[in-house]
Amino acid sequence: MGKSNQKTVKVEKEPCDKNNFYTAINLDALNYSASVLSGDGFKMWVYFSKNRPGYEFELSSKHAEETFLLSKRRYDNAIKELV
Repeated sequence: MGKSNQKTVKVEKEPCDKNNFYTAINLDALNYSASVLSGDGFKMWVYFSKNRPGYEFELSSKHAEETFLLSKRRYDNAIKELV
């Protein structure tokens, strides 16, 4: 049983297989990004972070908008924040 200011939580996840991957993200970078970025900036940071180092791709605002349900304006602001 947790302390009075804590709740017991059990993590349930979808299975990981050839069609559903997990990704490795540096936890220090994740925690820092979550603490300094806006919600939309953090979403886009995760969008980039789920790829391996050195991975290059053509960034599609349409794909990012569909992935995180961001409007074009919110997407543009998130990219400006990250740059």
